[in-house]
Parts: sequence; structure tokens; C-alpha cells
Amino acid sequence: MSRTTHVEAARAQHAQVSRRTLLKTGAHAAWVIPAVQVVAAAPAFATVTSGSHATLTTTIADAYWGDANTHAGEGNYIIVDLTVTNTGTAPTNNLTITFTFSANLTDIHQQGADQAPKGTVPKGWVYSGASSSTTPPTIVYVAEVQLAVGQSITSTFILQDTEFNKVDRPAATVNVSTTTTGGTPGAGTYSVQAVPIKK
Repeated sequence: MSRTTHVEAARAQHAQVSRRTLLKTGAHAAWVIPAVQVVAAAPAFATVTSGSHATLTTTIADAYWGDANTHAGEGNYIIVDLTVTNTGTAPTNNLTITFTFSANLTDIHQQGADQAPKGTVPKGWVYSGASSSTTPPTIVYVAEVQLAVGQSITSTFILQDTEFNKVDRPAATVNVSTTTTGGTPGAGTYSVQAVPIKK
């Protein structure tokens, strides 16, 4: 065999080895890429939650003008009877209730911050404050104890508007919003009938 033939044979063998090596590397690369993609997707998959959360239903049974003690007569208090129910699949978290009244009740407020019967804040709630940035102000309460799944709390809130002391009480509207962190809020609206003062 001539020298030229030996050189050509060597080149052919080298080309075959290189080709096999390249194919092997290519197959390895094709295997590595999906593995990297699976690892990258794992954190996103890990953050998916079960979806359990509290869902609030707010039912206003009544809202009316009355006296703070007897809940009747010609008092300048608005009494709101309502029930909050957790119909979700997890307990509530930071259960909060917010009252917003129609614009004609410019002086509506929580009279004192003590719980009933000593004060006018219903048992199970803590007066959180009022927003002075809106007219009328929003009045906020926070629950002392959270609602378990299927549990309800029925309360009577008593709010005063001193502007209507010994004068006709106008018709008004009360809006109630209940919220829980990470859950579905509830809401309710009720019309308060006017109460003329007895002449």
C-alpha cells in the first residue's frame, strides 16, 4: 500500500470517529436540555396552593333609627343588625367589617369604644377607627375571634349621628363590606327609613 493510500485511510478513520463523537455529544445535549427545563419548571409548580380560602356572606337583617339602649323611639342612633358567615373552605384571617353611609349622614360615628353592654361596640368586635378622608367617614371594626368554616357571628352595631338630635331623622343607606385576608369578601346594603320627630 502506498503512502498516499495510508494517509487517506487514516483520514477516513478519523472522520468516522469524529462523526460518532459528534452524534454522541448531540444525543447527550438533546438529553440535557429537557432535564434543565424540568428543573426550571419545578419552582413554579411548587408555588401552586390548594385553593382553600374563606368566603364571606354578609346579611343585614335590619337597619333603623333608634335609641342606643332600647333600640327604639326617636334616638339619633342607627342600629344595624347583621350576620357574617364563613361559607368557604378555610378559617377567616383578619376578619374586618367596614360601614359606609349615605352622604347625608355627615356626622355618623362610633359612640365610645367599649363593648356592649357597657358601650356600643358589639361583643366579638373591636372598634378600629374611622377614615376622615371620606364624607361621611367609613367606620371599621376588626373581629376578636376568627370564623371557622361554616361558622357565623350575629351582631348589632350602634352608630350615632349627633346632627340629628331632636330633629327629623332622614332616610339613609348603609353599606357593609366584610373582608378576610386571602379570601372572598362579602357585602350588603340596606335602606334606613326616615323617622320624623313627634310634634
